[in-house]
Amino acid sequence: LKILSGAFIIKVRNEGKGEIDTDAWCDSGLCGDKLTWNLQGDVLFIDGDGTMDNYLPNNSVWTPLAWLVHSVVIGNGAMSIGDYAFSGFTNLTNISIPKSVNNIGEGAFDDCPSLKEITVSRENASYYLWDGMLVDRSRYQPIWPPEKIGKPLGRFAVNENDCVFRIETGRCNFG
Repeated sequence: LKILSGAFIIKVRNEGKGEIDTDAWCDSGLCGDKLTWNLQGDVLFIDGDGTMDNYLPNNSVWTPLAWLVHSVVIGNGAMSIGDYAFSGFTNLTNISIPKSVNNIGEGAFDDCPSLKEITVSRENASYYLWDGMLVDRSRYQPIWPPEKIGKPLGRFAVNENDCVFRIETGRCNFG
């Protein structure tokens, strides 16, 4: 792998058929009709308005750069995170989700073993954090971390501040 002026030239072995050279990958581009991505150091920024494209596992527009990415910051205006958008980002440690995201696609965080922190805007109407889990408000189900996916949360929980937390709304009521 060579790095030249911010562009990446990738050489791939093609199962005994020689090398494939491409210089089509760079450090910025489109990831939706009105969304752009830009890699600055080890941070991937997603900006614009609208929905993110859906991808196949380990095959997003920025997959060739996935090993460089430690953080993803999604700007307010992005309405979705596409299917498998960050799958295979083995060095990704944190991601920031704004209030505008109302859909997180299937497998968006698959095969991200280093992902330890997801931050969600308190104003997000579709997702919230509870006890270290990213929860989909519409299904009352955790969608991250992987070991919690599909497991029911129950209807209520009590946190350390004696807040009775209603899972369906993501809101606390103090007694």
